Amino acid sequence: MRPATVIWPVHQDLVSPDPPGATWQATGSLAGIGVPFPVVAGRQVVVTGRQVTGSDRYVRRRMVLRRRRRRTAAVALLVTIVLVLVAIHPWSGSGPGRTAERTGGTTAPTGRPAPVSPTTVPAADRVTAIGSLTRVYDEPGKELLPPHSPDGTAAAPRQVSVEVLYPATGVAGSPPIPGAPVADGGPFPLVVFGPGFDEATASYDPILEAWASHGFVVAAITFPLTNPAAPGGPYRPDILNQPADMATVVQDLVAESSTPSSPLHGAVNGSEVGVAGQSDGGDTALALSYNTCCRFIEVGATVILSGAELHSYGGFPGTFFPSGAAVPPLLAFQGTADTVENPPAYTDQFFTSAPQPKYLVCLDGADHLEAYTTSDSYEALVAEASIDFLDHYLWHRPGSLAAMTAAVQASPVASLATSCTPT
Repeated sequence: MRPATVIWPVHQDLVSPDPPGATWQATGSLAGIGVPFPVVAGRQVVVTGRQVTGSDRYVRRRMVLRRRRRRTAAVALLVTIVLVLVAIHPWSGSGPGRTAERTGGTTAPTGRPAPVSPTTVPAADRVTAIGSLTRVYDEPGKELLPPHSPDGTAAAPRQVSVEVLYPATGVAGSPPIPGAPVADGGPFPLVVFGPGFDEATASYDPILEAWASHGFVVAAITFPLTNPAAPGGPYRPDILNQPADMATVVQDLVAESSTPSSPLHGAVNGSEVGVAGQSDGGDTALALSYNTCCRFIEVGATVILSGAELHSYGGFPGTFFPSGAAVPPLLAFQGTADTVENPPAYTDQFFTSAPQPKYLVCLDGADHLEAYTTSDSYEALVAEASIDFLDHYLWHRPGSLAAMTAAVQASPVASLATSCTPT
């Protein structure tokens, strides 16, 4: 959750203004942390499973999503016709060259493997069981210094903990199954998610599990120093290092998917990667996708849940939405009653600057956090609309954008807009 006032000091000499895709040699550190900014490929050091106690909320959750998707199917068809006629989005291709065609700019930074075609494309309304694994990745060359190291007295390697949720064999609608076999129909697009400041990834389970059950490998990151259990307490200035954490997770999960001995072998389609985040996690995903400081990997779609360009610590050191640059499609959500922690003006700022294709969903009367963490009409709409968005840009399913538009238009708690009015 984003605090109203933060007074921690931080150095701003993090990185030189090299162009996107450059080899990052410049270094710098946050005050008292000693973490160099450039991303370095990590290695897997811990493999464990998650124990989950179930309840019927998982079953109800999947049933609600399936009913909503059926209800909007007819409207989606009509909207598809309208979208084609007005040609809102001229880009209709797929593959590595699509980004330049979409914006007229140069291709985004490379760093992902060649496209991998799935064995079969699961139906849009298919719902699978969910498997779960925990990974902890070590980031070589990066350290946490006291008092922010685990024991508070000695430097320690920077590590990123990740909860991986993925389509699995088993009974759909049940709680995530630790270590369950990967479902057929892969490899699956990867969506990396960053939580808000001082928030656990488990808070967002309803949305994360909806994504996983609808055909995405979801990597929910516990950032080293901004999580509730961070050594010495959550330290918000470390947000400036989090885009590199996200990139490392992508690189390591894609690598693991290529390892025959891994339970995730063949699960991840490294050519179709989306990033998402809420609050400070949204700030992180926004920088990774659109700021010249932090575009360490190529991103195919971005979902921002009440995020911003970061207004503290001098902000990220690069430039957001540089002219002519190829950037990923954007879907942003904003609560109209979020007037303190992430006011609608923050979302309006980056949404106005973003090029097409972009979509803004205003959640009428929603606050900063609960719309994304509570199983209610807000969360159901966010899950459904984001699944449709990711279906279009990562699975390339025809009609998905129309389904997203229809779902929002049919909702009593949301609207598509170009800016959100505070309530």
